[in-house]
Amino acid sequence: VSDIKMPGMDGLTLLSRIQQWRPETPTLLITGHGEHDLAVQALRGGAYDFIQKPIDRDYVVATLHRAIQTRQMRRQLAEQQRALEQYARSLEETVRALRESEERFRNIFAEAPIGMAVVSLDGTLLQVNKAFCEMLGYCAQELTTRSLSAITQPEDVGKDELLAAQMLDGVIPSYKVEKRYLRKNQETLWADLTATMLRNQDGQPIYRLLMIENIIERKRAKLLEEEQRYIAYELHEGLAQVAASAFQHLQAYAGRHRPHSPQARQDLGRALELAQLSVREAQQLITWLRPTVLDDFGLAAALRLQVEAQSAYGWVINYDETLGSERLPPIIETTLFRVAQEALTNANKHAGSLQARLALERKGTTIHLEVQDWGCGFEPQAVFQETSPGAHIGLREMQERIQLIGGHLTISSHPGVGTLIEAEVPLPSDTSTS
Repeated sequence: VSDIKMPGMDGLTLLSRIQQWRPETPTLLITGHGEHDLAVQALRGGAYDFIQKPIDRDYVVATLHRAIQTRQMRRQLAEQQRALEQYARSLEETVRALRESEERFRNIFAEAPIGMAVVSLDGTLLQVNKAFCEMLGYCAQELTTRSLSAITQPEDVGKDELLAAQMLDGVIPSYKVEKRYLRKNQETLWADLTATMLRNQDGQPIYRLLMIENIIERKRAKLLEEEQRYIAYELHEGLAQVAASAFQHLQAYAGRHRPHSPQARQDLGRALELAQLSVREAQQLITWLRPTVLDDFGLAAALRLQVEAQSAYGWVINYDETLGSERLPPIIETTLFRVAQEALTNANKHAGSLQARLALERKGTTIHLEVQDWGCGFEPQAVFQETSPGAHIGLREMQERIQLIGGHLTISSHPGVGTLIEAEVPLPSDTSTS
C-alpha cells in the first residue's frame, strides 16, 4: 500500500519496480482528490486498486481482504496451470511411448521367424504375419477372410475351441498345445501353438494372440525314430534269431560230422564264418537302428556300454554323467546317443586318437553332451564349406539331428590340438525334473 505522491520515489515508480521484481504481489495506491488520471495510469501499470483520500478505514480493510484473496486465487490458478502443463507433458510422453511400443510390436509381429496371428473372440483371423502365411501357403488377404477353424484339421477344432473358451472365461491365462493346421494345398502342417489373451485396461478380453512354430521336421524325425525301433524289433525277433539258429545248427553239424575232403572242410568252415558274420552284422544293424539298452536302461547306461565296448579295443575314454537312471523322451535319447557314437567314431577314424572324454549332464531344462578328443583336429569352417559328395556327412548329420529336436551343436577344433563337440538339447516342458 503506497501513496502515489511520495518524496524521493513516487508511487508509480514503486509500482513499476514491484511489477519487475514480484509481479504477483498485489499493490494498492492511495490518491488524493482530483488525481483520477494518475489512478487510471496506476491501474494500467498493474495496481490492484486505488484508494481515494480521505481514507475510509472499512473500505481499506475490505480492499485488502479482496487483494489477499485475489492473490491466493491467482497462486492456486498458477499451481493448477503448472499441474495441467505437467500432466499434458506426461500425457504426451505416454502417447509417444505407446506409439513406440505399438511400432515395436508391429515390427516384431511382422518380422518374427515364427507364425503369429491376432484372432477375434469369435475365431476370425484379423491379422497374420509373413511367417504364418508362408507356413500355410496363403497370402495375408486370403487368411484374414477365414476363420481359425477353417484352417484347422477337423479333429483338432474341438480341443482348440475348448482351450480358447477356458482362456476367455479366465480359467487359464494361456495354453500351449500341439496342433494340426490345413495348408492351402490341403497338406497337414504340424505346429506347436501358444495362445494368450489380449485384454483392455478394464481387464476385458479383446483378442487372442497366437504364436505358431512349425514342427513338421521334428514330427518326421519322431516318425523315423519309431519306424527304426519297429524295424530293430523285427530284426531282433526275426532275422537275428534265424541267423543265430543257423550258426548254432552249423556248429552242431560240424561237431558231429567231420568232412573227409579238404574242400568240404573248407566249405563248412566258410559257412560257419559267414553264419557268424551274419549274426554279428544283424546285431550291429539292430544296435545302429535302436540300441536295445536305450529302451531297457536309458541314455546314460547306453553310453557307458558304448564306452566299455570301445575300451575293449584299446581306447582310453573318460566318461562322466549326472543323469543316472533318469529317462528322457526316446527321440532325445537316440539323437544324443548317435551324436556321441558318431563323434567317438570320427575321433578314431579321422583324428587318429585313442583318448577321449565323454560327458553327459542335465542343466536345468537342458541336456548337455560333450565329446572331446586330442587328435589331429581340423578347421570346422572349411569342412562345412566343402560341397563334394560325402564330405564330412557325419558332422552335418550331427547338426541336422540336433536341430530337428530344437537343440544346438557347437564344433570347436584346431589342427594339431583336437576337437570338442558340444550339444545342448532343451527338454519338453512336461519332462520330470526328478
